[in-house]
Amino acid sequence: MEREQLGTAMYVNMPEAPQWLKDLSRTVHVAKGEQVLQRDGLLKYVYLVRRGRINILSIGENGQENKVVTVPAGGIVGEMEAIAGAERSVYAARAFEDSELLRIPLEAFIRWVHSDISVCWDLTRVLAGKLCAASVQSSQYTNSDATQRLIMQLIQLGPGRISYTRQELAEVCSASLRTVNRCVKKLREQGLISLSRGKIEISQSQLAALEEQMQRNS
Repeated sequence: MEREQLGTAMYVNMPEAPQWLKDLSRTVHVAKGEQVLQRDGLLKYVYLVRRGRINILSIGENGQENKVVTVPAGGIVGEMEAIAGAERSVYAARAFEDSELLRIPLEAFIRWVHSDISVCWDLTRVLAGKLCAASVQSSQYTNSDATQRLIMQLIQLGPGRISYTRQELAEVCSASLRTVNRCVKKLREQGLISLSRGKIEISQSQLAALEEQMQRNS
């Protein structure tokens, strides 16, 4: 099993699905921004992420979406509710970028877990990795304003031209588009980022300055 760095927590990937499970499943492609799971929607499938990234979102009483964790390629979506025996999804899930998923029928997923003890251990590690990532992010976001959350995301994305839209950045920062636009303007005025045709660009020196500001605020 491989591991992928996600923020400051290690995200553990799922093992390859056995052939019998693939035969019962279907490969689906979801476009950036497309819904994978709807909060409180009937749970029919579990999804293995083969390519791309899926955001797991909680939705407050006011309708505000907050990112819980990002599931990268090799991860799984919907397993928590499936293992708990929930009929409906607790969280929403939406593609952060164009993604390829293996859509596994719920009964087939449960059969896989019951028939292979090693998969149970793998799922334990996956759930622990998600919990660690979500806990770290929650702690960081609770003690950070929108500008600091945006800086965190920009540091993770690294130098160069940021391909994500302002709306996508707002989603991962759990902030409104208006707030992110205000933060982008502030960072540009401080010389910490540049803009080219509306897209954010970060040089190596700007990245170092962002990291320095993040350390000062931590």
